[in-house]
Amino acid sequence: MAGHLSNAVRRIRTVIMNTALDCDCRHRVDSALQRFAALEHLRDQKRSLEDAHHQRRTIETILELLREFDELGFQDMDESVLREAALLFEDIAAAAQAASHSLKLVSSDVSSTFDKPATTP
Repeated sequence: MAGHLSNAVRRIRTVIMNTALDCDCRHRVDSALQRFAALEHLRDQKRSLEDAHHQRRTIETILELLREFDELGFQDMDESVLREAALLFEDIAAAAQAASHSLKLVSSDVSSTFDKPATTP
């Protein structure tokens, strides 16, 4: 999603900069577009973090269901109980994978931000 937005902002910037605007107006529009892109980027990061938190809560809920599995004795387990437990573990794996992906998106943004050389105004 972030890539699509940055491409759109880049295209808008190109169109505006190629129009017959005075220099001050171009600078102000470019500055506004930069602020917009930065705010949208922060929103994307926040959304990714919220998704990771949601996935953690999902895993927590599934673990509650698996506690019932722990309470069953060997005699109480049949094929359907084992299949259900296996599916719950698969759901945990999927939620963990989704959370990992979301956190990697934020992490790569954070590390690329800190890797950039500082600019002086």
